[in-house]
Amino acid sequence: MARRTGQTHYTPNTGTAALRQAICAKLAAENGLEYAPSEVVVSNGAKQAIWQALLATCSPGDQVEFPMQTMAALGLHWSLGSRMNEAIDACLSGGSRPA
Repeated sequence: MARRTGQTHYTPNTGTAALRQAICAKLAAENGLEYAPSEVVVSNGAKQAIWQALLATCSPGDQVEFPMQTMAALGLHWSLGSRMNEAIDACLSGGSRPA
């Protein structure tokens, strides 16, 4: 089915437009909450959601601190360690996350 309809590529990081519209419709019908699809972000897990939230709310040079248990649970401190701020600065500047 996906192959026949051309849905064989990665979707946008924020989720497909149809999915975000469906989420808005569900929130309006069942919860009485009104959101535009542009206000909805779909993630594939906690790490991606937290990373996207950091990139959306932080500016280059901002200090970002996490409790160590949170970092350990997310695995972020193992891959970034004390370079978390460097990673956020690089992404916000159009670069990529340090290896």
